[in-house]
Amino acid sequence: MDTARDTEPAEIAALAERVVQQASDLCRDEDHLSRVIGGLDLPLDHLQDGYERTPSHGYDLEPILRVFLYKHAGEYSDNELANGLETWPYLLMRFDLGGVPTQQTLSYTWRHRFDDDLRTFLSTTGRGIREEAIEQGVLRESPSRERSDDEDRSESSSSKELTEARIRRVMRVARDHVFPAFDTGRAANATYSDECILSMQAYLSMANCGSDQATRRFSRMSHREQTPRGYTPPHDQETRKTH
Repeated sequence: MDTARDTEPAEIAALAERVVQQASDLCRDEDHLSRVIGGLDLPLDHLQDGYERTPSHGYDLEPILRVFLYKHAGEYSDNELANGLETWPYLLMRFDLGGVPTQQTLSYTWRHRFDDDLRTFLSTTGRGIREEAIEQGVLRESPSRERSDDEDRSESSSSKELTEARIRRVMRVARDHVFPAFDTGRAANATYSDECILSMQAYLSMANCGSDQATRRFSRMSHREQTPRGYTPPHDQETRKTH
């Protein structure tokens, strides 16, 4: 926070509320807590720590703030957080962190780098993000630990039901790495792109509900103005408005 004056509690609460609202919006599209934290637009103009970082020492403020928001939202200890950052490199990328801080660094940062106002902001915002993530199915309430992407991928096949969050994750991977390999031979001026058709069919195959309900869910999930309706061969389909 601004080192020249103490921030009013109401201002801290307002900043926290603003960031939590962002997180709530991100939870609608993201399926992992770290993606939510990584996508936040933090009010850095109001979050100054007065720490003099040199090129060879310390971490930039914004990445380390994301780390502590992740810690409080996930209810991690310093040891668990440090181990997670070392074990899962994608966390470093999502938080734009230039290295893996040790448990001792995390503890020192919290006690000495951050003042009371900044600690209050981080803990308050982290709790708010946790509540939103639990409510929207991004995070489990019990146990309180978020599973990593890799743990999700290796989960036992005894789980019978795909959650919406896991379906979105599968579709994101398919869209980035699988769909581009397919050439359906459809005309370039077709009503819907190959990606749209393949995405819808993938969603219908995974959604645990009737085709009409699944089609409506896909329409809401998609950011497209129009989506296909129901299953027909991928050459032309009835339009469904998403509004």
